[in-house]
Amino acid sequence: YYYPSRNDCIACHTDAAGYVLGVKTSQINKQQLYVNNSDSVRDNQLRSYNNIRLFSNNIGEDYSEFPKQADPADKKYPLEDRARSYLDANCANCHRPGSSGRTNLDFRFEMPLEAMHAVGVRPDLGNMGIEDSERIKKGSADSSVVFLRMVTLDEFRMPPLATSIIDIFGTNLVRAWIDSMAIVSDIEDHFSGSTVNSYQLHKAYPNPFNAMTTIEYQLPANAYVDLTVYDIQGREVATLVKSNQPAGKYRLQWQANNVASGVYFYKLQTENFMQVRKLVLVK
Repeated sequence: YYYPSRNDCIACHTDAAGYVLGVKTSQINKQQLYVNNSDSVRDNQLRSYNNIRLFSNNIGEDYSEFPKQADPADKKYPLEDRARSYLDANCANCHRPGSSGRTNLDFRFEMPLEAMHAVGVRPDLGNMGIEDSERIKKGSADSSVVFLRMVTLDEFRMPPLATSIIDIFGTNLVRAWIDSMAIVSDIEDHFSGSTVNSYQLHKAYPNPFNAMTTIEYQLPANAYVDLTVYDIQGREVATLVKSNQPAGKYRLQWQANNVASGVYFYKLQTENFMQVRKLVLVK
């Protein structure tokens, strides 16, 4: 057993994190199971707290505009959202601006991926013995210092205090997210200025492919694009695009590192369109 001292406690319960960890709007804006004797009911946790007047002001009944994180264990949410919710809850109290973290890592859930200072960034406090390591290396958890610090129990352990076992669920979740990150070439708007009259997801080439394939698609109007690869069981393998894009024709290359041979599906989805095509990876 390890009993943290007062100084140990304030290492994580920081001013920048608001001292109290865990009870914040984005984490409790969710359905909660309440049990009273033999009765049970599900209710939004914010509504429950509001109903028993835990808040100084009445927050009403509509929480659709309130911040909300993904349940790390609920697979209906995207893998990235689940992994980043886990990192927010367990790491962002220190790894955020103005806190006790010794690097510029920012694991807050609401930060854009590129603002985390993690993906594709070389480590500045030790490489964990991996010469080509990065803080988070796309497609390779085993070369990602963030993951490697989660699965060690020596002096490089993260979190550094009051931990004596490895969180199997959390480390598996973060590993799956890092390994799923596609290595994608810059998206090329290769027919800039051309007129596009319809949505279209084209056949990938080559297909079947070995290691890398090219995917093309087109948008007739500005749209939020979600282009994702799934395995035959419907699990996310790689997120290729998840952003707003103007009308045009696009081409990208997916390098399927750390992905096993097999049948996969890539899906293009916008607010007004969805199309799925098949890929066959042969190594």
